Amino acid sequence: MKALKITAFLRCGFSASFDWSVSIDSVIAYQSQLEKLGWERFTEHQSTGQLKPVDDLPIAKEEFNGDWWYQVSRPFFDCKMIHTQHLHRRFNIQESEQHVNKIGKIETTKGAYKNARLAIQLFVTDRVVWYVNGDKDRIKHLLQMVTHIGGKRGSGHGAVSRWEIEDHDNLEDCRFRRIVPTEFAQQHSIDGLTLEWAIRPPYTLQENKRLCVVVENEVRT
Repeated sequence: MKALKITAFLRCGFSASFDWSVSIDSVIAYQSQLEKLGWERFTEHQSTGQLKPVDDLPIAKEEFNGDWWYQVSRPFFDCKMIHTQHLHRRFNIQESEQHVNKIGKIETTKGAYKNARLAIQLFVTDRVVWYVNGDKDRIKHLLQMVTHIGGKRGSGHGAVSRWEIEDHDNLEDCRFRRIVPTEFAQQHSIDGLTLEWAIRPPYTLQENKRLCVVVENEVRT
């Protein structure tokens, strides 16, 4: 394991709810689980809620008071602007009728097929940087298959033109410039926003959530 600087060069920025929410350990965990399980089992695990903490990534772990998380920083980037864009979701009734012989009325004002106008937040930037204490070769292998980061990837947001992984000379960037539980933050004098957030992937898993401190974004190139 060694301290690394990982840079995603982007075509047009990325979509996310918050500037800290694109977690590099989550990106790597997704690819690691996909490679390990295969597409069918991986999709099944996601759709049926068979999720559990991913504890075997090629990244060093921070262990604290019987808990643990990966030594990865939050994302750092120079945000040129934040742009709100709207996506429109419409159920294609004509196409569905071609595949179903008999179909009743499809309700598009409520339920699973509801039409919607969705507001998404775009962070306009040309690159995102993370600091990771990990296995350079293994991480490079997993990231070379990642084409997009952030949310709404199916709409083309967060397209990655290339990845760059370099050696880094400061392990503290990996350990302390990230989202950490409040007790750890107090012990190491880490300041930032306090809120409930997950400390390891999957970040949607309730058991991974703690009261945390989120350090601020900084321009790092």
